[in-house]
Amino acid sequence: MSKTNRMRRFQLEVPETVFGVDPDILRPINCWPDRDAYKTKCKSLAEQFATNFKRYEDGVPRDVIEKGGPDLSF
Repeated sequence: MSKTNRMRRFQLEVPETVFGVDPDILRPINCWPDRDAYKTKCKSLAEQFATNFKRYEDGVPRDVIEKGGPDLSF
């Protein structure tokens, strides 16, 4: 198992290496020409995800939402 990098906003663990894959692709921020634009779009996507999930959160334990959903705290 390879080491992973945590995508904090989405609480995802992404491998540092995958055989045959350019490591930059595994770090989306490295694929954008403007890092600030990436961060802005990433936050917007996380907000959209959180808003959309509100439709389904009834009946879902709070800890599942907090651990499985995006981190909007930064």
